Amino acid sequence: MDPDDYVVEARQAVAAKHLERAGIRIAPGQAVTYVIAGAGGLSKAVPIQLIRESSYRLEPYLRMLEKAAYMVLTPILESLGSLTEPMA
Repeated sequence: MDPDDYVVEARQAVAAKHLERAGIRIAPGQAVTYVIAGAGGLSKAVPIQLIRESSYRLEPYLRMLEKAAYMVLTPILESLGSLTEPMA
């Protein structure tokens, strides 16, 4: 979609608008990679092409990493636990 066609301020649309303001044209369907930078508004998503060191929020990425680790490790730990239980 064209960045101006988004009804909701989706992060990808916000990042695309940043790129267009920087003079980089975005075609509909083109992927826009971004980092979560601020709490909301136009600062909530900054395209990686425009990111500066330490200008993004670390907390959302730590939460995503924690959720991913939990989803991967929980079944493994549960299966290991069942291996160590005494057989009846």
